Amino acid sequence: MADQNNSYRLEQHSISAIARGVLADIILFASLISLTAVISLAGN
Repeated sequence: MADQNNSYRLEQHSISAIARGVLADIILFASLISLTAVISLAGN
């Protein structure tokens, strides 16, 4: 029973870690897009 509970907790942790990773990727992607937009606006 303790083993099952531990694996469940580990699964929850990995899901939140994946969610954080995806969120970080989205933030990075958005900042790259806005940086590109600023550079292109400054160029024109």
